[in-house]
Amino acid sequence: MIAGADRPRVEARLAQLREEMERGAQRLAAIEEEAARVRETMLRIAGAIQVLTELLAEEAEGSVADQAAAA
Repeated sequence: MIAGADRPRVEARLAQLREEMERGAQRLAAIEEEAARVRETMLRIAGAIQVLTELLAEEAEGSVADQAAAA
């Protein structure tokens, strides 16, 4: 049981901890939102890498085919 004189101190600490918890929850939400944006950006970059890699492979195949036809 909390002694009568300690009650205001305990209530103040409880209020402080609740505020810290709320700030932590807000910060976590912001971090998760940023992580989602980074994942989306990386997905777009990965798609662009795949397209460019395929274009280079097609060009290399075309060069080999042109050289074989010329021979």
